[in-house]
Amino acid sequence: MHTGSIIQTRLATVVAPSPKSPHNVATVEHLMAALYAMEIDNVLVQLSGPEVPILDGSADAFTFLLSSAGFLKQQAVRQLIVPEEIIEVSGSHGEKARLVPHKSQTLDLSLYIDFPAPIIGKQHYRARLCHSLFMKELAFCRTFVNYSDVESLQKQGMARGGSLHNALVVKHDSVINPTGLHTPDEFVRHKALDAIGDLYCSGYRICGRFEAYKTGHALNNRLLRALFASPHRWRFVPDRRRLSASP
Repeated sequence: MHTGSIIQTRLATVVAPSPKSPHNVATVEHLMAALYAMEIDNVLVQLSGPEVPILDGSADAFTFLLSSAGFLKQQAVRQLIVPEEIIEVSGSHGEKARLVPHKSQTLDLSLYIDFPAPIIGKQHYRARLCHSLFMKELAFCRTFVNYSDVESLQKQGMARGGSLHNALVVKHDSVINPTGLHTPDEFVRHKALDAIGDLYCSGYRICGRFEAYKTGHALNNRLLRALFASPHRWRFVPDRRRLSASP
């Protein structure tokens, strides 16, 4: 996959062979986040429909299935993207996303969100990404939607398979899911999960600090496009660890 494959970013990341192709696949971000966390670079994904299964709205099932399948080491050396200058994009409502250079060969995350629903409000999540952290803090965090938006989305042909089993439904100061939240900041953690998956649509692991305020799929994709539009502001660095792929 590469950045040019992304043809839509409203509510989910949608990929296709080309912008005019009749064939596309929606909601790839949770699977991509799981692949990033599991350090899988080479994998064949086969689908029988136009969308990656939403499952419970998180990456949990994907990490479980990938772990169960196991991995094969390959001889090729993984190439990492290392930003050498700050790369930043912004939106018309104050939203921002940027990649900042740092010395560690990791992806650091710092995300802020701000929603009018009191149960969400302002939340911040910061972490240095690794497999164990992803499994412990992010994999289980579910996507969310405002209750007031559900009818409108369904009229537009979207979220028709949505239920309390695959999304958190927010209604003012509560979620209507009987099981409640897994963690009080599940919303911003899910945004972090989405960002990891969106960034991995670059086809490479990015080593830098991802800082974002009120970001979403569209802004994450714009950041990747800004990155590749400025080849003088980043470089490839070989990773001494070898590639891995699910068998």
